[in-house]
Amino acid sequence: MTQSIKDLLIEKCKLHKVNTTGCKSADDYRQALDEQAPQWEQEEENAPPRRRRAATETDKKRMSGEVQPPLETSCAKKPKPPPTLVATKPDVKEPSDALVKACEAVLANHGKPPRKEGDRIKSSAVWLAVKREFTVTGRSGYSRDSALSDATLLLYERYEAIDDDTARANSPLRWLNAGTQIKQGKQHRPGGKKKKKTEVDAMATEVATAVAAARTAKIMHSVYGKGAVELSGEVHGLLAEYTLVKVLRATTVQEALQWGVAPPWLTQEQVAAFWRVLAMVHPLTPLYDIREGALVPTGLPRVDFWIALAEPIARCAASLPEFASLLPLVDYMCPVHVKKNAPDFGPGGGAHAGATLTSGIEAHARRFVNRRSSIVRGPDALRRSPTDAHTYAPRGVATDELSCPTEGLIANVSLAMKNGELAVEGAFIGATRHETFDFGDDNAAMVTTFTTKAAAAGHGDARDCKRFERENAFGHALAAAFVAAVLNVADLARVSSWVLREAMRKPPSAFVRELYQDNKVVEWAQHALPGTGLELALRNALVAADLRLEMDRKGGAYDSALLASRDALLERLRERDARLEWKAKVHKAVAVVHGAGGLVGTARKCCLVVWTDLGSGPQLISAADAPFCVENIERTLKEAHDLHVILDALSTTDARDEAYGEFLKKSPWLQNTRLGVCFIGDLDNEGKPLKAHTRRVSFAADWAIVKTDIRAAVDYCLKRRDEWRVVTPDADELRRLGPRMPTADPIKLVVPTSAGVATDITQPAPPLPPLVVQPRGDAGGLAGAPKP
Repeated sequence: MTQSIKDLLIEKCKLHKVNTTGCKSADDYRQALDEQAPQWEQEEENAPPRRRRAATETDKKRMSGEVQPPLETSCAKKPKPPPTLVATKPDVKEPSDALVKACEAVLANHGKPPRKEGDRIKSSAVWLAVKREFTVTGRSGYSRDSALSDATLLLYERYEAIDDDTARANSPLRWLNAGTQIKQGKQHRPGGKKKKKTEVDAMATEVATAVAAARTAKIMHSVYGKGAVELSGEVHGLLAEYTLVKVLRATTVQEALQWGVAPPWLTQEQVAAFWRVLAMVHPLTPLYDIREGALVPTGLPRVDFWIALAEPIARCAASLPEFASLLPLVDYMCPVHVKKNAPDFGPGGGAHAGATLTSGIEAHARRFVNRRSSIVRGPDALRRSPTDAHTYAPRGVATDELSCPTEGLIANVSLAMKNGELAVEGAFIGATRHETFDFGDDNAAMVTTFTTKAAAAGHGDARDCKRFERENAFGHALAAAFVAAVLNVADLARVSSWVLREAMRKPPSAFVRELYQDNKVVEWAQHALPGTGLELALRNALVAADLRLEMDRKGGAYDSALLASRDALLERLRERDARLEWKAKVHKAVAVVHGAGGLVGTARKCCLVVWTDLGSGPQLISAADAPFCVENIERTLKEAHDLHVILDALSTTDARDEAYGEFLKKSPWLQNTRLGVCFIGDLDNEGKPLKAHTRRVSFAADWAIVKTDIRAAVDYCLKRRDEWRVVTPDADELRRLGPRMPTADPIKLVVPTSAGVATDITQPAPPLPPLVVQPRGDAGGLAGAPKP
């Protein structure tokens, strides 16, 4: 009975057009009727008679006159047709005043209580409501749908023109959500879809031609063995970053002077001034200063790399009036986020809409829809503090206007294959603070072709071409795309977070915590404190993992590597690198996840597991005294900063070695370090190190003893590695994973053929790269090589 009453009340609400938002029970519906249609109960007293029963077949025949006497039909009144509403003005293509008032009435009705603020109605819903209320008519050349679209757009513009806050808060126009209509313009008109479909169909031939001209095979890779697999999307992105950084680092002043096209976004006067600056510098000087992380790169920081002009070039440029805005930023670097374009053919693509191109990107990129990648900002992506010593704060900028600590450039590039090797093309450069710009919510419906015919039809300007807002750099040398940004043209520093070059060598704790998650901050501290001790004890540089392997969580990842060097104190580290997987444990035992191929697959790609814990036996410490845990990380970061301030002031490795020993003697916190080392092949099935083959090092001793213990532990574990790798694997292991002894780069790219089939990958591997004679010392404890 209760449900039938509720159903009756719902029918009454529909009859009287009562806003029932939020109504759930029969009492709610009754209250809504009482408030919005108080006359409804009076109508209930004079309720119409019950409906007649459904007509039988005999009744139907009698009503049609086939049977005598005929049955009389009902005399009930038919519903009146809705009133006619002329949607257009007589002489101009504008919506009529009546249509505008009808749309406004829909908004006012939508905003009636209990509607909550912010619950707005889309333009398309307003159009439907007007059509239900009226018979809307248009005229030749200006349809009713176009008039409705223009009417809601007019109401949106009226609301935006209201200056008074009180008037805006009370205006019924505030309920209109015209976001999609504004973004897509005339294409969003109800009648525009048919026209767009005709345009898209006409592009199918052009798409087919582009597909035939560009290679569409997947980029494959082989890891030691003979089987090739397709690279995942995440690895594609890292390969793009790896390749881009390699290009930027290799660019010299001499190469920049040979660019056939001037750097984009510079005025003619700025280009001439920039060439004069380059002519003053040695031709072999690197054009850019690139840093992939603070102090020691580890894990994946929230910034892919920082970029700046080489310091002598920057100082010279800042002295010129054309680049005066660079003067306060000579000592700073700009953050860069690299994103891989996902070029597809979009409209008209049909079967080729999702084609993946591996060549000819720039030749066809103006025809593609380049789907952008977004930058994920977590809840801790806060605004900068103006008191931060490591970030630049422009004068006259309020605190709440400062960008968050990782804002900078976004570089969208496309991954390509050239002559069997990876390359990047089709660069789009933008400011991350403005990266909300997109090609529309519905990329598949956007026409972004740049052909002459399409441009004449009004579709040639679909992409935003404002400076530093996704403007393309096609036709320019890839390294030239960053010149305007690092010169601070267009005052990019106001929307980005430039960081001191010095902070890269000895970063304050606030800087580190801005870049990494808490667990990665602990790992960073491991590299900064005991990692520096490993460098000095072994005389091998500790460097970041290969970016291409960082996201390969199926057994290919490692955190850092000890580079082989002729200066190494261990013979095994003079011949071959040693890759390290770092762990930090306090309450639980260390465990390493086995990747593809299980333990034998993991041991091919990584050498040692190095971890910090509470120690064992007489060297056991309490959890409250553990330096490498989230709870105590702030004190550990301060120790790391103090240590590297001292080391950075010294120019020789021997002096740094002695300073590290003195610091260890005076630092009880660093003395709490307890290291465990194990060959990664000496793990059980659960990934836990076998105690029999684990070697431990306590830093609660004289530095000379600690160094001796480090060398003995690493040498023992590397000996275990070499003994394991010389064993000939069985046939099945060899087929799946290849030899245990790596012969070259663990990732070997497979050149795709025009048909998309991988070529022969059983060819001999290239020779090993030359040994590192003197490692770079700007990322750890070793001193840098003297400049020539």
